[in-house]
Amino acid sequence: MDRSIPTPEEIMGIYRNLAGTIFSKADYAKEIPDDVLSREYELLKKTNDNEKFVLVINLKDMTFEQVHDVDKVLGYSNASFSMYDYLKIIHPLHAPVHFITSTEMVPSLMRGDWNIEFMKQRLITLIALRHQNGTYYLFKRVGYVWQYTIEDGKTKLLSYVNEFILIDEFKDQPYGIRTAGEGSVPKEWLAQQLNRLKMIFENENFYAPQELRILREYANRKAVDASDIASILDITRNTVLTHNKRILQNTELLFGKKFDSARDVAEFLKSVNIL
Repeated sequence: MDRSIPTPEEIMGIYRNLAGTIFSKADYAKEIPDDVLSREYELLKKTNDNEKFVLVINLKDMTFEQVHDVDKVLGYSNASFSMYDYLKIIHPLHAPVHFITSTEMVPSLMRGDWNIEFMKQRLITLIALRHQNGTYYLFKRVGYVWQYTIEDGKTKLLSYVNEFILIDEFKDQPYGIRTAGEGSVPKEWLAQQLNRLKMIFENENFYAPQELRILREYANRKAVDASDIASILDITRNTVLTHNKRILQNTELLFGKKFDSARDVAEFLKSVNIL
């Protein structure tokens, strides 16, 4: 494997570089009045309980504008919990996909590629986070449009709110993603973004080109075995088996989890929409 997922420190640098490239002005006109945001935030807090917490993310500064009940749900201080802290507690099995999606999908909305409306569109993901006691829990994360600006006819996302709803203790469930809600970020946007994610994943050099070809064969042909793949790719069976071993090694380095076979890896990568 030529590279691995960046560290939380490196990811913060990537996020800030993206924000600095997209938001070049010192300030932007905000379309949603403060009193509307305050009222909506109070409603979010009222519907909260010990199994939910809320984060409001300022995309221009890459900071949390609001943190509510992360202390009750995950055991961390509301006052000091930061974007960096959040990145550190994402489970290794979910961190690579989270990194790829967050650096592709969110900037698309920051640039104004699609029209957005306050609290209408929702991006829903399943993500595992580490409690202060060391236990990982699976959450449904629901992201809503929070604040935006209109520039050159484009609606550019400035901040969004994430509501995290506790599902259960994490048991290696795959990272999931879908869109929902009213408005003008249609399913075609998600389909387009997921296709881009697959291309980005391939271009990141996490797996060698031949390893990716083998993974695709396993992902798309249920009954295929090493001999079949050798015939399809015009290589020897032993070469396939050697690549399979490399796939398992690379996957453990990338996701922090051991898989039993290259086929299991392929099925996992397919389940998280990056293969």
